[in-house]
Amino acid sequence: MNFKSFFLLALTFGAVTVFQSCDKDEPSRKDSDLSLAFEYNYNGQAFNYNQVYDVNGTKVSFQAVQFYVGGIEMEPETGEAVHFHDKYLLVKPTSGAQAVGTLDKKHYHKINFFTGVSAEDNSQTTADFDSRKADDPLARQTDLPMNWNWNAGYIFVRIDGQVDLDGDNVPETNLQYHLGTNNFRRDMTITLHNDIDADAETLTFSFDVAKLFTSLDVSQHYSMHTGDDPASALTFANNIATAIALK
Repeated sequence: MNFKSFFLLALTFGAVTVFQSCDKDEPSRKDSDLSLAFEYNYNGQAFNYNQVYDVNGTKVSFQAVQFYVGGIEMEPETGEAVHFHDKYLLVKPTSGAQAVGTLDKKHYHKINFFTGVSAEDNSQTTADFDSRKADDPLARQTDLPMNWNWNAGYIFVRIDGQVDLDGDNVPETNLQYHLGTNNFRRDMTITLHNDIDADAETLTFSFDVAKLFTSLDVSQHYSMHTGDDPASALTFANNIATAIALK
């Protein structure tokens, strides 16, 4: 090997060594970007707005099924819980994974959250409401409103559709289940036992629309705006815990 060849070989080897050394020394992330996803289904089958469903013996089609999630906390096996209390998600069938925030990579035992809006946010003024940025889930919605007037606050869960009342299996009458007010916020704790160790992690939950209507006769109770049918509102709110499960 002549001197020129030896010099080029040594130079190449040195460059590879430096590259590998830099790559090896580059610190890995110690935190992870957390997202939550809610996959809609109806009795275990994929949920579709274009389908007619049997809701406890009555035919129903849906045009909107959406709800708020807030108060998100991740509880590690040891140490303090990680709070994302300022973060809200407006969950729809097309939402997919929604970013929550970052947390340390470790084992997490539980996740806590509620469906609805905190009492503080639910009592804001009209000026507070109108000052929110357009991409804020609690801002005024441009498609379907998620609030009443500001004496009543936010709609925590909104379902709109059509119900068959004349028995011809074709839904023709408006179905509305609009749940709100502070006493119908529902807190949830779900056991995880998950190791969060990737730079980005998504926790996926199933959301079974059918379970929301357990013990509800929509042929008789098809228009519920919380205060006008408190008994149905209570049943509906209590059904939320069974409708959401970790996948």
